[in-house]
Amino acid sequence: MKCNKTTFKFIKLDYDTKKPIKGVKYFLTNGKEKYYATSDEKGEVIFRNIEPDEYVLREIEAPINYKLENKDVYLYIDRHGNIYHGIDKLLLFNKKKRRTTTLNLKKIDKFCHPLENAVFRLADHDFEMVKKTNRHGEIKFQLPIPGRYILKEIEAPKGYKENHEIYKIEANEKGEIFINGRKENHLEVVNHKDEKMFEFFLILALLLFILLLLILIIILLLF
Repeated sequence: MKCNKTTFKFIKLDYDTKKPIKGVKYFLTNGKEKYYATSDEKGEVIFRNIEPDEYVLREIEAPINYKLENKDVYLYIDRHGNIYHGIDKLLLFNKKKRRTTTLNLKKIDKFCHPLENAVFRLADHDFEMVKKTNRHGEIKFQLPIPGRYILKEIEAPKGYKENHEIYKIEANEKGEIFINGRKENHLEVVNHKDEKMFEFFLILALLLFILLLLILIIILLLF
């Protein structure tokens, strides 16, 4: 029985602009044979002389400014050369990598001592990052640029009041950061002691002291 070899072709496009992407490398295999192809100026990826079988298509390299597409595509070629696949309109897309810039945050008390374990949330409509300060009171946020974000403390260190201030962060195309309209990439956030908590522990310590004193007086009276 004669089995027809065939050609499998699709087009690689930019996700946002829908323009062709050159230089995306693909690997096609049925577990035995291996085929390689790279998109050209028109974004076309062409595999020629493919035997009938079941195949896995995998992107193995993308241009430096694009994200690698990690989703495999499965296809089947019958003996007549017909190709069955899940590629809509034979178009595949890659998203560009978003560049980042660094926002440095430091958490301190009123004496400028670093505070560990303060939790901050940085977010916009489709991005969220939650981080905790280290033992130096520091957090580094990698911000995709350009973008506008809201930064807020969501959990204070133990024994401290939560800082309720909301910070509006903007990062432009140049990587410059503006915090509440001021150009700076370093933010210091101050926390104050929770006086209610301090008073609670002070009263507790006083009660324990009185209890121990009473026990000592009882022991002295008994002996």
